[in-house]
Amino acid sequence: MPKRQKSHRSSATPTVQNTPKAKGKPGHPKPRKGIQDTEFLGRFVDPGFVVLTVLGFLLTAGAVIMLAPDPDDDGLWFLALFAAPTLPTLWSVFAGAVQEKEMGPRIGLAFGRVLGLPFLLSLPMALVGMIVALLPPMAGQIAAVRATGVHSAFPAENGPAVVMVLVIVGIAGGGAAMLAAVLALLLVLIPWAALRQPSDLAAVAVFDERLFTAPQGKPVGRAFAVVILCTVAIPTFLVVGAKYMVAPSYGEALSTALTVFDQPARVWGDAMWVLGIALVPVAVVATTVIWVKMRQLDA
Repeated sequence: MPKRQKSHRSSATPTVQNTPKAKGKPGHPKPRKGIQDTEFLGRFVDPGFVVLTVLGFLLTAGAVIMLAPDPDDDGLWFLALFAAPTLPTLWSVFAGAVQEKEMGPRIGLAFGRVLGLPFLLSLPMALVGMIVALLPPMAGQIAAVRATGVHSAFPAENGPAVVMVLVIVGIAGGGAAMLAAVLALLLVLIPWAALRQPSDLAAVAVFDERLFTAPQGKPVGRAFAVVILCTVAIPTFLVVGAKYMVAPSYGEALSTALTVFDQPARVWGDAMWVLGIALVPVAVVATTVIWVKMRQLDA
């Protein structure tokens, strides 16, 4: 009688591979990193920002060197001192808006950079300009020009040249960069958000989120863009236009504004003031559209 063959079962314990455990709950995707984590630095310092920041430092140093002997075109070099922190600030604001897929985070990131970036750039640039102004060749040229008593890019009555550089680049330059960034945010990014993706704009708007969704999302988005533009444009046009108006009265400004294409250098202030007045009913209509849509939601 044949013997039964014994089955040889392996006594070895099956090997268990140590695989890294996924963070978070099973079946749930890993949360997307926000702008507050370590990823922020990599997204913040992009190549364009680095190039313009380096250019800003070079502009500051070069402008101080060129202003020391009091050139005839000093206005251009003073403009360079203001542009030094402004250019990388604007780049960073727009670059941050492009990086985000949703419009709400775009505006939030841009707003954060508007508040935090200008003086973080202008003060180090001012420090570089102050060091350049203290170098013996530059200090000697500034002192020699001041001694003539005729004209100086760094007048003696304004104090030491290093103080002027600090005020112009560190304070005024930072303010100019912040103002330019605010205008870019108000006149470009927020209207663009309102026109392109009104539903995502609800993340940063003070209105009901339903107001920016279909079917009323597009008209409300357009109206919101118009309101933002008019909020900035109307007071600017009225104040600046009234200051440079040539008409003897506001009533006559309309007739003089119509000649702006014939003599723009003379009556541009009148035209600006009239345009500011003309935008008032536009803003009223846009605000009415938003108000009507809000009433329809509450009904």
